[in-house]
Amino acid sequence: MLGVCLGAVWPSLSRIIARILQLVRYGWHNLWHPRGKSRVEESTPLLENSNQSTGDRARTDGDLPHPSLPASPRFLGHTSDTDDSVSSPANGVDEFPMQRPRLDHSWLPKALSFCTLTGVIGWAVVSSFTTQIPASSLGLVSSTQCGSWSLRRGVDESALADDALLQSAKERRAGEYEHACYGAQSATSSEECSFFRTQAIPSTVTRTDCPFKNQSLCAGRGLQIATRFTTGRVDASVLGLNVANPPKFNRTTICVPLNMDQGFVKEIAPDKYHSDYRYEYHFGSRNDGRHTWNYTFRTAGDPFNYRVAAYSVSAYESTPYGPEHDYWNPISGLDIIYPGKDPYLTIMFISSCRIIYRGACEDHIFPATEEYPPGSSRFRNADPRARPLACIDWNEVCTHDGVCDSMEEGVEGYGIGYEFTRSAMRQSTTFKAIKARLGNALLANEKVGDYESFRLDREQWVLESRALFNTSLARMQFDALDVAIGAGHEKAPEFYEEVTPKWAQGKMCGIYKFQLPKEYANINVWALLGIPLLVLLIIGLGREAGRGPFTEDEYPLVGELLWFDVIFDSVVLSSCKAICSTARSCYRYYQRWYQRRGTRKQAPASTITPDQGLPELGGSQLLPGPGAPLTPVEQSFRASGAELD
Repeated sequence: MLGVCLGAVWPSLSRIIARILQLVRYGWHNLWHPRGKSRVEESTPLLENSNQSTGDRARTDGDLPHPSLPASPRFLGHTSDTDDSVSSPANGVDEFPMQRPRLDHSWLPKALSFCTLTGVIGWAVVSSFTTQIPASSLGLVSSTQCGSWSLRRGVDESALADDALLQSAKERRAGEYEHACYGAQSATSSEECSFFRTQAIPSTVTRTDCPFKNQSLCAGRGLQIATRFTTGRVDASVLGLNVANPPKFNRTTICVPLNMDQGFVKEIAPDKYHSDYRYEYHFGSRNDGRHTWNYTFRTAGDPFNYRVAAYSVSAYESTPYGPEHDYWNPISGLDIIYPGKDPYLTIMFISSCRIIYRGACEDHIFPATEEYPPGSSRFRNADPRARPLACIDWNEVCTHDGVCDSMEEGVEGYGIGYEFTRSAMRQSTTFKAIKARLGNALLANEKVGDYESFRLDREQWVLESRALFNTSLARMQFDALDVAIGAGHEKAPEFYEEVTPKWAQGKMCGIYKFQLPKEYANINVWALLGIPLLVLLIIGLGREAGRGPFTEDEYPLVGELLWFDVIFDSVVLSSCKAICSTARSCYRYYQRWYQRRGTRKQAPASTITPDQGLPELGGSQLLPGPGAPLTPVEQSFRASGAELD
């Protein structure tokens, strides 16, 4: 578009540039000379005869052309009939009237070359600004439906199954996004990761002590064994929220392997009903509303004997809502000592089935220490027990002013941005990052093929914990989009109902920002309108003003009169003249004021004694009337004590 516009304005632009160059060459100070008739009448000779009167000479010398003007060619306009020689100016030879010299075309090729070069450079500069026309690559979601929607209570089994599949798909979607867009591997998948305003929510990783009341529950004696992942307090705009004064959120997780000794894991010998050893994990009881179990988890036999090259994972969650709402009720030793509101506790039991590793590993959750077969370079996990891994999640939303409150209740006074962020974080926990995928969510599972696995990292459990944490962050990003478009409203009211507070319903529409595809971009409306208007303005200024060429008493320019000349003279020159005139008037006023002030300071005060009498009044002088101001002489007389009759 810019190329078409530049091509359309180039003829007019070249004329304007040529005119500007003429003005610059002629001299800026000449533009201040008033227009009008020639300063010297046609009948007035510029050089006078020897017998020319003194008055005429003074008149002629007083109106000389501007010193900056080039000298005018002088022609001999008179010869004597009796003298064959050419008379010199001193002998009284007149010359043609002095006129402003007009610029010729000798410099035009250079000017056109300069204009061409300027056009090429201008083209490059304008082309470099084409990327400035798009205002940004971000767009706002336009939806009449927004808010949070949840499955209604009392729906049939079919609706429950459909919702379970939907939640599983959302978890899998977040996991795939985490794998592609978080970490080092995200550098090769920019197209897949270019939808959200922020590709990956930043976070930090640190070591910390055992987070539980009973320190012996943590493996490795609890000394800096736990790993802490946190975003810190981040502006909610990274989620795509587009409001003034957005809130801040904090997503923190602490993961730690649990100790399997000291009675937390019990081995049960085979009996007449069970041919294999069984293992019970006592980290709390379970209750499904109909049955209660005094243990958390139970396994039987050696997973290595299973003819499956995979990982077996089971997960349970304890929420802030209390035991009456949870399937798992942790033991008191798992009480959290770290401060934080409404923690979520997830426990995972991970077992490696028939997997042979290509290297030894002493990881707490993924051990491989026994050679298999003996004497070879392959290893396996010889412990038939499942390895427990616990993760604690804290979700916090704070107002722009730093006021933080429980996420479980919305507060109208905190604003619509707070409610939007709170709704996006509801499903952001470790349990919701692994509940549906289980073993398929593990990074170690990707290294397994044909019963063999590549060697695992010496702290594989840290990598797995970070992947789950990042998946929970990705879940926040997708859930923020779901809130913006009101995902689930299409199945209401039969299966889903809106759980958004009434004061916030319908107010979360149009406040979500996302990255536009590469084929689209936001256009700066002012730039889009300004470029055509600028084109029309340049074309208009470069058009002829509808009259003939310059006359002898006008600009010493070449060509036809342009509208640029008219506007330049009527606006620019007039403004400059007005400003200069005002400045000169102010300066002269200041000079007069300063001179009067200096004269008053130097003049001594005059005094008149009674013996001297009053000065005589002329015919035109009058005594001051009552109330009239006194003159300096009268003031001096009064000061001497005399009275006026």
